Amino acid sequence: MRNMKMGSSGGGEWPEIQGMPWETFCARYNFHGMVSRSTVMDEIRQLISRVSATDVTVLVFGESGTGKELIARCIHRLSKRAEKPFIPVDCNALPGTLLESELFGYEKGAFTGADKSKPGLLEFAQGGTFFLDELTNLDLTLQSKLLRVLQERQFRRIGASRQIPLDVRIVSATNVPPDEAVRKKQLREDLYYRLNVVPIYMPPLRKRREDIPLLVRHYAERTAQKEGLRMRRFSAEAVEMLCNYDWPGNVRELKNLVERLQILCECDPIRPEDVLKVTHIGSHLRLSGREAASEPILRYHELRKRTLEEFEKKYIERLMRVARGNITLATRISGLTRPTIYRMVRQYLQNGGPQNGRKSFERADGPSRAEFVTSAQNP
Repeated sequence: MRNMKMGSSGGGEWPEIQGMPWETFCARYNFHGMVSRSTVMDEIRQLISRVSATDVTVLVFGESGTGKELIARCIHRLSKRAEKPFIPVDCNALPGTLLESELFGYEKGAFTGADKSKPGLLEFAQGGTFFLDELTNLDLTLQSKLLRVLQERQFRRIGASRQIPLDVRIVSATNVPPDEAVRKKQLREDLYYRLNVVPIYMPPLRKRREDIPLLVRHYAERTAQKEGLRMRRFSAEAVEMLCNYDWPGNVRELKNLVERLQILCECDPIRPEDVLKVTHIGSHLRLSGREAASEPILRYHELRKRTLEEFEKKYIERLMRVARGNITLATRISGLTRPTIYRMVRQYLQNGGPQNGRKSFERADGPSRAEFVTSAQNP
């Protein structure tokens, strides 16, 4: 299932991924909505499969946009509660007093404006899964009440005396590391231990770059189906560019970008320059070279010169490959001036520079190739 190897760029295997029949793609890489093939996500899949067979509480943590709610939904779909409701609650959406009435419900006359009784979200979730998102945004008083509900497995509507038995599975999530939240008094320690029976860490997208091409294909296909469009393909160079961006907004940011490109782009395939027209990622591309570390016996200026040269060589190789030899596009991506790019091309890619790297991007056709070769010689 995971026999394909992903290179550092991510573009080399793209034709195979993009050309795979949709049914085959889904069967191979889509696990109840989770699209991946990375080792770290395989481990999460296995953990989800084990946990969903039980009724223990689960605490999911990770950066915003990584897919924490998706994990909660996967657990629900695979559990014995799958036919019952899945009720998500964003703890950041309402202030504490309003959130309390939303969670527990209230009786008629419980407070001003309570003209009739209303069941809370916990009642709607009976028999199913209750997902508390952004848990650390719950005020501490409400956290205390939630802890009592979890301990006693029953609750009361506001203004009521009758206790309602609770039959839900609790999954919660936070974008703050739980131990840090406890230390900063954002999360009660006793509630943390009650909810953290099984912790699941959702890694950021930059820690599982091999999944990016799969996610691009997944969201491109889904957008085309949803909007009734013909799916626009991505060039290998465009996918390589996406694989070398750090995605601070994680999967959510990638999803939004792919949707935007599918709707706004008129060309097929989508190229790096098309990506740059609708986003800012060009100025944040990641270099794949190792950190500049050298022998401590070198003098400062000699080490500085060597480090700078190694950095520039790796940078210009990748920049010209992503820009497909187009100087104008390279200046837009990098923010460097044309004379600086000409100098780096001559120094590292022409005058005794790495010929393999030069050939790899000189293969571009038409004006892009001509501009690179002739302009670098005659700036």
